Amino acid sequence: MSILKIHARQIFDSHGNPTVEVDFGASTGIYEALELRDNDKTCYLGKGVCRAVHHINKIIASALVGKKVTVVEQEKIDKLMLDMDGTENKSKFGANAILGVSLAVCKAGAAEKGVPLYRHNADLAGNKEINLPVPAFNVINGGSHLVTQTRLSLAWTSLLQNSTAMENTTWTSSLLTCTQLYPLKIPLIRMTGLPGQSSLAVSTSRWWVMTSL
Repeated sequence: MSILKIHARQIFDSHGNPTVEVDFGASTGIYEALELRDNDKTCYLGKGVCRAVHHINKIIASALVGKKVTVVEQEKIDKLMLDMDGTENKSKFGANAILGVSLAVCKAGAAEKGVPLYRHNADLAGNKEINLPVPAFNVINGGSHLVTQTRLSLAWTSLLQNSTAMENTTWTSSLLTCTQLYPLKIPLIRMTGLPGQSSLAVSTSRWWVMTSL
């Protein structure tokens, strides 16, 4: 299935900030990458993504259509976009432009193969077996998300399998364990002495839960 058309638009994410959405038309698709914003303070507080959308619609789209690549050639398409951008942090086109197109290609590739997206992703990663991902919960948003001053950026809770109890543990029970930790987060945070940085581990009957602060 060759790529015939790519169209990007500016939409809004769950925080109410502009972000990039990409559609495909196809025949029978300090070391952080730069999220390109418009920086026009009169429009969406400078967070608009019209420049990234322009790069997709006017540059990336025509290049991919001209190359006559198919939507199942994920690695080839990703490399082509990275080579066209030519920067270490994707600052020319914007990581939001490149990632948006890459995700659209991935979805189109799964549709072309007639398989679920998770199966297509597993194939791309060379994984024959498919397992549900380990649950991870965003317990605290720090940095600019907090009113108080902290050196905390994010605090995640993730379940790490305890090998002595793996055979009796299911994905559902691991999810339950994560949700039961939420009521404990306030006393645990107080134990760490925020603001600051520390780590604490909580032992359960089947899992070790590590929260890094």
